[in-house]
Amino acid sequence: MDNLTVRQDLVNAKSKHYLFKSKMRAYLDGSKDVPEEVLADYNACVLGKWINDVGKVKYHEFTEVADLDLTHQKIHKKAQEIIKLKKEGNTAEAEAKMEDINEIGGEIIHHIEVLEKKFSI
Repeated sequence: MDNLTVRQDLVNAKSKHYLFKSKMRAYLDGSKDVPEEVLADYNACVLGKWINDVGKVKYHEFTEVADLDLTHQKIHKKAQEIIKLKKEGNTAEAEAKMEDINEIGGEIIHHIEVLEKKFSI
């Protein structure tokens, strides 16, 4: 596997995570354009699809992919909490949990960056 392909794969993974975070922010800001399923279901979001279709297929031998998958599931559990709080009208609590999203998101990026280092990119 050439480094250009790996680089593109991993940049795509990062961008998909950032897209999730922007959708989470939009949801909290009241956007009706963000389906809750994409926020709540780790298999429905674009990073989840990437993990299943690219990460687990092309990079299955790296433990970081399994770590990424678990951390990705964790961020969606937190998103479920935020959705529930917002629906209950607890906007301030939901907003406060965005800090958890950012922290878990940092873990996601870390797993991807460890893979980048393994490929020296």
